[in-house]
Parts: sequence; structure tokens; C-alpha cells
Amino acid sequence: MNTHIFLVLSVFLFSCSKQHSINHLLYEKSKLDNQCYIDSYKGINGIELGLSNLEDVKKVFGEDGIESTSKLKGSFPYMRGVKFKILTYEDLGLIFSTSAGFLKRHHGEKVWKIYLNETCECKTKEGIGIGSSFEQIKNALGSPTGYFRWNLVNGKSTNMSYLYNSDDYKLEFYSSEWRDSSEFIAERINLIRFY
Repeated sequence: MNTHIFLVLSVFLFSCSKQHSINHLLYEKSKLDNQCYIDSYKGINGIELGLSNLEDVKKVFGEDGIESTSKLKGSFPYMRGVKFKILTYEDLGLIFSTSAGFLKRHHGEKVWKIYLNETCECKTKEGIGIGSSFEQIKNALGSPTGYFRWNLVNGKSTNMSYLYNSDDYKLEFYSSEWRDSSEFIAERINLIRFY
């Protein structure tokens, strides 16, 4: 009886730590390769959306990030003015944003958004990153969940997005201006966790 309990407990613990171990191994490999690794479903270099905090980010990417505080804006009055933290690594082209409002109250101050800009060299295991075309992204990740053209206050943009795990995670690729898929080149990437 005790042997069965030990075996079941061992299998359970192994399965719970398996994903963390895989992420840790990928992060260790990326350090050796001097690369930045994007996990489309989770985050980058072992920083997991909704689980890691800014201190974890500093351990991985260093203490030289610029930390600031911002407030939410938008059309929902109950969300306006809610504060969140931002950690920016300009030289790496990375911005980490913490949770605010409901997410912060229920999950603590965790990283919920990661922005990669034109200077970021991070890639997915398929080699997708800044500079990837629509076809390269589609061939590696499948058909996008959405392909939109936006007309924003600060200009036009085109968005190619993927939703994962019942809409818990969103991976977005942006190109400036309105672009047909044949002209689309990723100039910015956002990784977002919703819950």
C-alpha cells in the first residue's frame, strides 16, 4: 500500500515539475547559446506570464532595467488610474509589465505582458521573431486566430494574433501601416496572459 502511494505521489510530483524543468532547461540552453528564447505559450527565457515577478526578471536579464510606474487608461471608468509597474531593457528591446486591478488583487504583482520591439533578438524554437514574415509565422505557428488592420491615434498598424489555452494567452505580431499578408513583417511582438 505504501509503495503504491509513493509511486502515485512520485508520478504527480514529476508531472507538476516537468514543464518547469523543461522551461529551465531551455533557459539554461539559451544562456549557453547567448540567445533569448520565446515560448509562445508561456513567456521568454523562463519568465512565465502570470507566475514570474519583476525580481525574477532581474535575476534573468540583470539589474540594469529601468523600472517605472504607469496608470491604465481607457473607456472603462473603474479601470482608469489603476497603477502597474513596467521594467524596460532598452538595449535588449524588452518591456515587462505587471498585473493591475483584478489580476493584481487575485494573483499578486506578476508579469502579465511582455513587449518585444524592433531591437529584440528573441526567437521561438521555430526561429520566429522580429523581422519574420506572415508566411514564416503562419508556417511555424499555423493560421492566425486574427488578422486585423487598426487605425489608432498614433497611426495605422496591422496585427496578426494567436490565442492559446482557451484564450488565456495571446501572442501578437505587429507591423506598422496597413499591410496585406504578402507585405507583413513583424516589427513588434506582444505576449499577454489574461487570467
